[in-house]
Amino acid sequence: TSNKIRNMAVCAADWLRDIQEDDGNIPPIISPYTHSALRVTWTALTFAAWALAEFGNTIKNSDYILTAQKSFNFAKHSFRQIGHANIPLQALVYFGHLSLELGDLTTALETGGEILNALHRTKPEPILLGTAVTFLKLLEKHDEKMGRKAIQLSYLLREEFEKRIKGDHEI
Repeated sequence: TSNKIRNMAVCAADWLRDIQEDDGNIPPIISPYTHSALRVTWTALTFAAWALAEFGNTIKNSDYILTAQKSFNFAKHSFRQIGHANIPLQALVYFGHLSLELGDLTTALETGGEILNALHRTKPEPILLGTAVTFLKLLEKHDEKMGRKAIQLSYLLREEFEKRIKGDHEI
């Protein structure tokens, strides 16, 4: 039932909120025996924060939105210090979605530019390229260039996917 699913989602969101560190990081792996954690995994952090923001907005719970905002601030500050070129592309895509979910259009557009730069440096797998295309397409109503790039990349995505279906490359 929908109440059961909602209750499970609330439990998961509460757990993420409870394990969040003071600086905003949500540790990626928690040992149930020692309660020790790895410090940061950017892809997991940005995905979890995006999920919290979207869930908080969906059920109108500001605690989850604030938890996501704290992780967003941590990631944003860290990405600027580390340099976006040193952040995994998937983490940038999730961070872009998080930016949109929190209503920070300026950061979302900046992240879109960083994603385009990263795509020039690497040839991502189709699934990763698909998530990047989806994010860039969401930016289209604010920046037509992002929409045009999303369409161009979608052709590349289709070509890569078809190669893999034909067996020319591993999926």
